[in-house]
This record gives sequence, structure tokens and C-alpha cells, in this order.
Amino acid sequence: MKRFIRITVPVISCLILFLPAWNAIGQTPDQILPETEEDSWGIIKLMESLSKVGEGTARFKEERHINFLSKPLTARGNLRFKSPDFLFKHTESPKDERLVVFADEVTITNLNDGFQRTFSLNDYPQLRGLLDAIRFTLAGNLVGLNKSYKADLLGAQDLWQLNLTPKPQPILKLIQYIKIFGRQNQISKIETEESNGDHTVMLIEPHNQ
Repeated sequence: MKRFIRITVPVISCLILFLPAWNAIGQTPDQILPETEEDSWGIIKLMESLSKVGEGTARFKEERHINFLSKPLTARGNLRFKSPDFLFKHTESPKDERLVVFADEVTITNLNDGFQRTFSLNDYPQLRGLLDAIRFTLAGNLVGLNKSYKADLLGAQDLWQLNLTPKPQPILKLIQYIKIFGRQNQISKIETEESNGDHTVMLIEPHNQ
């Protein structure tokens, strides 16, 4: 069971990409200054903006850095989200794989070899904790997000960084932190650091490319 969770987490963790402005991509700043008290924009405003997004699609590029490999594993494909709890990831390369999350059910299908597995999040509380971060962020639910994560927003509306650090609980065994970079309601990069030192970098590409 632990092995299955470890294999599945990299696939599911990328779903946090489902945030607004799918057809936009920006550059990640080298440095972002903390928001000041004078700023009227902050994490509450950001969550309000995210809560207004009902559904969307995007293309993605993923680079997964694994400790025992000299080069990152690269994947490309499409993403789709529909509020409140439907997530879809179609990896086109290097293999044809689909992941669907709907309510408490997750289905993973590899179209190359015909493999398919469906399981309930009720049986994998660590994965549920990770998906709660994704769905609460998408819904702009700061109260729900704060139950499992410490959420810190840096920067200003035109250049921001949202840091999610798991609070002490089972999910901490899997994820060290998640960082979301963007400007206004556009996402440019997602970084996920796992507890074993592996990390994933996800980029949003314009959907028309």
C-alpha cells in the first residue's frame, strides 16, 4: 500500500495546476518581496479570485527530478477542471495515461498496456490530504486550506508566490511543501517537494500551442 501511494503521489500532486487563467503563462521572478500592510491585495483577495473560476483547460509540461536519475523525467499533456471536485489529467507523452478524480474516487488508466485502477480516497488518507489542498485552492476555500496547510502569500498582485506547508499530519510524510507562482490570476509555475527529496516542476503552456 505504501508503495502504491509513493507511485501515485507524483501523478496526483501535479493537479494543483488547476487554477485560473489557463491560457496564460508568465515568468517566475528570482525574488519576491513579502506583501506589505499597505497592500489592499492579499491572500483573501487571491482566494476570492480563485473562487470565481468554475472550470478550465490547459496544456502542461512536467519535469520530475528523482534522486537516483541523472536527468529529469519530462511529460506533456492536457489538464481539465470543473468545480467543485472534478479533475482530469491526460498525459500524452512519454506514455498515454489518464487520471480522473471525481468526488472521492480516483481512476488511473494507462492506454498503452490497458492497465486501469480505481480506488477510493477514503482508503488513502494521505492522498486525500494532498487532494484537499488542490480542491480547496481551486475553490478559493482558505478556511479549508488552513485546516491542513500553513498558507503564506508573498509579493503583490502582479507577481506573487503562494507557499503551502503541510501541518503535522499524515500528508507530511509525502509532501514537504508546494509553491505556486503567478501574476494576478495567472499561474506560471508549480513546485512540489516530496519528503524523500524528489521534486516536480510544472509549467502551464498556452492552450493554443
